[in-house]
Amino acid sequence: MRWHHHLCLLALVLACSSRKTEYKVPAFAQFPCPVGTHPDVRNVGGEVFRTCADAQGNFEGPSVSWDLRTGAISSKRTYRHGKPSGTATNYHANGKILSVGEYVDGVQNGEWRIWDEDGNLKVIDEYYYGKLIDEKMFPAPDKKK
Repeated sequence: MRWHHHLCLLALVLACSSRKTEYKVPAFAQFPCPVGTHPDVRNVGGEVFRTCADAQGNFEGPSVSWDLRTGAISSKRTYRHGKPSGTATNYHANGKILSVGEYVDGVQNGEWRIWDEDGNLKVIDEYYYGKLIDEKMFPAPDKKK
């Protein structure tokens, strides 16, 4: 290949890599960002995160994620200074709640409840600033035919 062919190929690669992917943001992920932040959408392994970010790129305020293939919601949480803070809710692919719990300074704290895909409570974990201190397991309900 001649030098001008290399230059054209390089220009094509740069043009393609500099394009920002646009994602259709579902209604559940449309919310205002706090003052001093801007909307930020990121794809992490097929899961799309719609958050608010500060000037340094740290998450700040509400955040929602969804599966890029199905459009199903995956999680809702809030960030403070780039760390999860407050209530976090995670969802099964069928839209039912998988888990709900609290974050304090980026670590799990207090009671976390976990459900199966049918909505049956499976586990209650108790955390103390990131350390699991208690776990209660619940048997699967009998499925009658």
